[in-house]
Amino acid sequence: MQQTTTQPPPEIVLETQAGGSRKGKGKGKGKKKGKSVADTEEEPPLWWTPDEEYALAVAWCGASKNPTIGNDMRRVGFWEVVLVKFHTLMKKQPYRNINILSSKWTPISRRCTKFNDIFMRLESQRQSGANDFDVYKAAREQYQVEMGHAFEFEKIWEIVRLDPKWNKTLTSGEAQSKRSHSSSSFDVSDA
Repeated sequence: MQQTTTQPPPEIVLETQAGGSRKGKGKGKGKKKGKSVADTEEEPPLWWTPDEEYALAVAWCGASKNPTIGNDMRRVGFWEVVLVKFHTLMKKQPYRNINILSSKWTPISRRCTKFNDIFMRLESQRQSGANDFDVYKAAREQYQVEMGHAFEFEKIWEIVRLDPKWNKTLTSGEAQSKRSHSSSSFDVSDA
């Protein structure tokens, strides 16, 4: 398919053009209404990179750990703090908004929570001689079985699992256990 190199001038707005026939074009293959060529350069990227996902997790944890306002902020105020921290970490001018960050965080949070639940369940059933990495590998396998897909947020989970939201409070039975359950850290990159 041959592409043309000429573009309409930025001041032409496609929305004002007549809505005549679109011969030779399939449904949805035209340019978006109301967008000029100049506007399309300012749109945020559609796909998230692993670095952006990691920065979002760091920004979220940083905002939630703020002892002065972390627990008392309203939703919009909290996400404004996350937004500033995210763009600071990415060292870029603002290119994503609160709704985009919040929408991205929701599935990441759900998957990390599910993985953490599996990890904590398997850790409470840890076999003698097993270490944290053995439990981690078993949790990855169990997540695959339960969810039907691999867990892809290992580095993010390493950050958020230490956050108070994901720290499980010990029940009286667990507190009396012979085995000590520390929040030791291990490197998931070896997996």
